[in-house]
Amino acid sequence: MLASIGALLTSLVEGVAGPLFGWLNKKADADLAAFTSERGFDLQGYQAYLTAQAQVNQLKASTNTWGGARFMVFAFGLPAALHWGAVFFVSTIPQFGWVVPALPAAYASAEQTIALSFFILAPTMPIASAFASWVHRQ
Repeated sequence: MLASIGALLTSLVEGVAGPLFGWLNKKADADLAAFTSERGFDLQGYQAYLTAQAQVNQLKASTNTWGGARFMVFAFGLPAALHWGAVFFVSTIPQFGWVVPALPAAYASAEQTIALSFFILAPTMPIASAFASWVHRQ
């Protein structure tokens, strides 16, 4: 009698659990197929991103080989900055008795703008760019 009850329970569990486990297996297979296709899509996206990054880096490298920017800094920025700094130093500390004539008012603002753009604004641009890249990566 115990054997017949065990056989009945076994057939009942197989009758209910078999289709349930079959459905769960099909659902897992569908999830695996979706994951596999999304993984392929992500892989293509990452490869496109890396290709674009390589092209951007090549462009940056090609622009860094031009020496005109350094020439402009030395030809225009350095003399203006030295003169503006000397006028600022002499007017701030007059104890030395040095005299550095200031430029006429029409040119003084241009000299100040050149000095500030070359030696204050220019160094901050790579810092801002690095910060933006860091934020983009986060």
